[in-house]
Amino acid sequence: TDSCGPQNTTTLSYSEMLRSTASTGRKPRNFWKSLANQRSFLDHFAKTHHITGFEEWSTVSYQQVVQAGGKPVLKQYSSLFSALLAIYPEHEWNRSDFRARDGQKYWKEIKNQRRFFDDLAHAHNIYEFRDWSKLSYKHVEKAGGKVLLQ
Repeated sequence: TDSCGPQNTTTLSYSEMLRSTASTGRKPRNFWKSLANQRSFLDHFAKTHHITGFEEWSTVSYQQVVQAGGKPVLKQYSSLFSALLAIYPEHEWNRSDFRARDGQKYWKEIKNQRRFFDDLAHAHNIYEFRDWSKLSYKHVEKAGGKVLLQ
């Protein structure tokens, strides 16, 4: 996946940053707050992990990105999905593709739990409280909400 967005000329690419900080290993202050730098890192990750299309990101775990040095990027967000949503806004992401891979931090937020069950209700035509009896544990699990049932 190549970066398609406008680049800030004062922003280093991830490869350039690696070369310029090789002796100290330190990044410039606020380096990871820049969307351009976050995108550069994820572009580099995609290239080194042979990710050629946006849909392939659903096979990547939060932990894989952390192990590749992406913890500072992911610390800016509640999940890998949230990071991808912000960093690659030109792509229309499918939330359900990522649910099973969301970290605990994501699911601790009530708004994310609510969004999950609102989406589930919409998908299963649930309009009243009693309609929830139509769904089983397996429905919730299949939709990526297993962690919410534990």
